[in-house]
Amino acid sequence: MAGEACSLENCQDLLRQGLRQQAQALAAGRRSKDVCDPALHLAWAELLEELGLVEEVILELNLAIRDDPERLETYQRLAEIYLDQGQPLKAAQVWGALVKRRPQEPQAYV
Repeated sequence: MAGEACSLENCQDLLRQGLRQQAQALAAGRRSKDVCDPALHLAWAELLEELGLVEEVILELNLAIRDDPERLETYQRLAEIYLDQGQPLKAAQVWGALVKRRPQEPQAYV
């Protein structure tokens, strides 16, 4: 996990320096599936979104849900991205999973 956090920091530094392609290359080499840290997945998702790597953002958000299925905001963000990508059925599946997990949560129905 420390390696992934270090890699994240290195990517952020590269992006701040305007070295977008190098940041993208470093991000592509991460091994997120082996990490069980929802906060780290969310941080990667945010950085990957800045880099324009939407499919990778989706992966990180799904991993964050895997590792912390109670976090409402992660479902919301994933559904928004699917809608932005013109994939309303996938967005509906995400909302459905949230409603199933948290039926008493009013925000799940918004």
